[in-house]
Amino acid sequence: MSERAVVDTQIWEYAWVEEDRAPATVHREAAAFLTPFLDASDKVLCVTAYQAAEIMDVLRKAGLDADARGELLDLLQTQCLCLDLTTDAVFECVEMSLRSGIHVYDYLVAVPLRGLIDVIYSADRHFVQDPQFEAIAPVVNPMTWEMQEGQPPRPAGS
Repeated sequence: MSERAVVDTQIWEYAWVEEDRAPATVHREAAAFLTPFLDASDKVLCVTAYQAAEIMDVLRKAGLDADARGELLDLLQTQCLCLDLTTDAVFECVEMSLRSGIHVYDYLVAVPLRGLIDVIYSADRHFVQDPQFEAIAPVVNPMTWEMQEGQPPRPAGS
C-alpha cells in the first residue's frame, strides 16, 4: 500500500526557490527530499486546496517565474491528491488555532487530510511541538534544519 503524506509548504518553497534566494544547503536538501518523493510509485502526496494556493503564492512572493509556477501547478494537479476544504474543516482549524495560538494556516494544511494521510513531513517547529498535529498523523522532520515563524532556517534542535 502506498504511503500517503503531506509535505509542509516550507519544504516545497525551499525545494523550488533558486539557490540565491535560500541558503544553498537548505535548497539542496529540500529538493533532494521532495524530487524523488514526487517520482516514487509507493508514495502519494496529498495537499488541501488551501495548501495548493499557499504553495503557489509563497513561490510567487519568492520570485519564482510564472513558467516554473505553471509547471508546479500542473504537477500539483496531476501527481498529487488534492482535497477540497469544507466549512466544518475551516472552523475546526480556527478552533484549534485559538486553543494553541498557532496561526490557522498550518492547520489548514493538515486537518482536512485527517484519516487520509500516514505522515506529515514538516520542518516547522509548530508541527513538532503541537500534539494536535501528531493526533492527525506522525510528524517527521526529514531535514537537518527547522523553521520557526518569521526566522530563517536553522539547524534542527538549536
